[in-house]
Amino acid sequence: MFSEKISLNNLSVPPIFRRKYIPSLNGLRALSILFVLIGHSKFVTNSPKCFLFIERYIVHMGFGVQMFYVISGFLITGLLLKEKAEHGRINLKNFYIRRAYRIFPVAFLFIITLLLLKLFGILYISTHDLACSAIYIVDFLPATRSWFIGHLATLSVEEQFYLLWPLALLFLPKRYYFIVVFVVLYYIALTPWLYYHPQNSPLFLLKGLLLPAPPLLCGALLAVGLFKGWFNSIHKILIHPLTAFSFILALAAYLPATFLVAGFFSVPFDYLLSSVFIAIFIYNVIHSNGHNILYRFLNHPILNFIGVLSYSIYIWQQPFFAPPSAGYLVHAWWAVFPQNFILTFLVAVISYFTVEKAFLRIKKRYH
Repeated sequence: MFSEKISLNNLSVPPIFRRKYIPSLNGLRALSILFVLIGHSKFVTNSPKCFLFIERYIVHMGFGVQMFYVISGFLITGLLLKEKAEHGRINLKNFYIRRAYRIFPVAFLFIITLLLLKLFGILYISTHDLACSAIYIVDFLPATRSWFIGHLATLSVEEQFYLLWPLALLFLPKRYYFIVVFVVLYYIALTPWLYYHPQNSPLFLLKGLLLPAPPLLCGALLAVGLFKGWFNSIHKILIHPLTAFSFILALAAYLPATFLVAGFFSVPFDYLLSSVFIAIFIYNVIHSNGHNILYRFLNHPILNFIGVLSYSIYIWQQPFFAPPSAGYLVHAWWAVFPQNFILTFLVAVISYFTVEKAFLRIKKRYH
């Protein structure tokens, strides 16, 4: 079963997926994690007012998470299709092993650290929340879950996507129209229902998984389109420098959800539009060349390094950006600006070079 063939027609590996590393993706990851940190700064003592202004009026922290979702949908789908195109099959067993080595080590180290901090009386977190974190169902928990695992809801969605998406490619219709149909139905019926339906409904428990679906699927459609040649006729338009302004449109589309100024209309459509514009922006920047200013910015060594660290940063930042009411039982001097930024990056560097990088080397054996 683990080497089942995915019957796809006319697949061709695009040049961008023949490269060892896809350009600009680490820069996009860096921007995403910086948006998250700036957004979380509003909870922190001594946070600069400029951060509060940026989070409120320019980039909501949720936009950084949304970018992560689109990137994940794009990259994972692209890697799956590349394996299919090159080998005629997808080895699901190896795929799941690779994801486990990529995600589990740092995440479980973080959960164990929270447990130790709980045992030593430094913070309070329920055993229930820790257990849900360990089995990746934080996105099903109510908003009253502990602050310290709040960001693991995103990780839970990602892990559930990694689990289900390869199976969807195996068993659902082969021309990918089901992705578009799902997104359309989602915004016509499902999203308003999830927002306004009573929370005691069984389906409402899936809200944490279903609401992030559009950015993941928009990223997936971007990858599918590259492999199927959907964008060949408009390639020159998509790589035009002006198309990079789709990033601004993505921000603008997301803002109604932040301000809640458009009422009911903003709920079904802003998240989808923002995801589509992010996908267009990704197409633009990964195909731009070294003479492009945006390309040079996104591939700058500093931004690239932050992008490499982005997973570790995301995992470890939560305790350093905790509000005073989060559940610390001692004075949390490390959750005060600017030491919170410094310590987050320091711990992320240590985590990456001592844990994450070691397991990434093991992960390469299963390609």
